[in-house]
Amino acid sequence: MGKNNYLIPFLTCLVLVIILGGIAIFKSGSSECPTCETCKTCETCPEEKALMTGELNSWGENLYDSSENIFTVDITNYGYREGKNIEVTCQVFKSDKEGYIIGDSVAVTTTKKSIGNVASTSYKQVELTAKINIQEGNTPTAHCFISSCDSCEVLYKRVPELVEIFEGN
Repeated sequence: MGKNNYLIPFLTCLVLVIILGGIAIFKSGSSECPTCETCKTCETCPEEKALMTGELNSWGENLYDSSENIFTVDITNYGYREGKNIEVTCQVFKSDKEGYIIGDSVAVTTTKKSIGNVASTSYKQVELTAKINIQEGNTPTAHCFISSCDSCEVLYKRVPELVEIFEGN
């Protein structure tokens, strides 16, 4: 009987730990907001959206139709929500041999409407085509961007100088 004396103190300690743990959990749960509508912290949180960007990866002449160019655009979603109904626009400018743009006007604009959805924190590559008619002696310069999407924020719109360049305001 002397060998089993440790069982009663062990069970007593176990019951005590379970009771104290339950009290601690109950107290920590009661100090939080019961619903999000009454919680002041939840009211300050912004709505989470997809954070999208589009960049020109490469472009060149279509081997089967020399009057047409193909643009490969990388679409990246940095947000934790899905970006939906994404629209991509590519603009081509006339430029000199060093890459400096000649004039303010866009030579060619092509838009691919609704390339689909891009899942959260993911990447998608799309292709756009456009008929390009640039005068001899001028070298075209292009850039692509996301022109619109649902339930998302377009990254370049956070920088006023980029909004001015992309949207021509």
